[in-house]
Amino acid sequence: MRIYEFLVMRSKMRYVFMLALWMGLSGLGVQAQKLSYSVTAGWGASRAEDVSAFHAFNLGAKADWYAFGEDKYSFVQAGLLFASKGWKDDVFSISEPFSCTQKCRLYYLEVPVHVGYTFSLGERTSLITTVGPYAAVGLGGKNKAWDIKSKPFKDGEYKRFDCGLGADVTLEYNRLQFGVGASFGLLRQTTDKWRMMGKLRHRTILVSLGYRLR
Repeated sequence: MRIYEFLVMRSKMRYVFMLALWMGLSGLGVQAQKLSYSVTAGWGASRAEDVSAFHAFNLGAKADWYAFGEDKYSFVQAGLLFASKGWKDDVFSISEPFSCTQKCRLYYLEVPVHVGYTFSLGERTSLITTVGPYAAVGLGGKNKAWDIKSKPFKDGEYKRFDCGLGADVTLEYNRLQFGVGASFGLLRQTTDKWRMMGKLRHRTILVSLGYRLR
């Protein structure tokens, strides 16, 4: 009798498991319908306080989640970007050559998390605005002044973690996206080794080209 009850219970549990699995997959399907994906690449300029701008770029992918019920215009956007930032500055010496341009190039893995809103401008045209924070981890880079070279992260001149605020405005036509964006770092990036360079918070402005995959 106990064996029969065990078999009946196992059979019921199998149906419960299959029902839960089906409900879970159905829920994922509903959530997937609220997701939109795009790829993007940007080019522009990056600088820090008290130093000059240097060219910058980023490339990666973004996902828009329309998480606010039936609202099809508001969304949460998360991205994963490979980003290049940097700066240049004129430095001087008491011996020849007396001056040179110091150049610092840094590479980050950047994760922006923004909230956005879409303004419909027609059947295939829309204006998309996003704003929110970002976090970034330094992957590598190089610094050069005269014949002196260093690796800012590896040599302890620059902090690896950065965070700040960003905003983007994008015009989308038939899934093709043209945008402009800016980001403002909130943390001092130099360590005590470069204290004389100041705080060096990143400032970046980029124009971008993207494509909405879904």
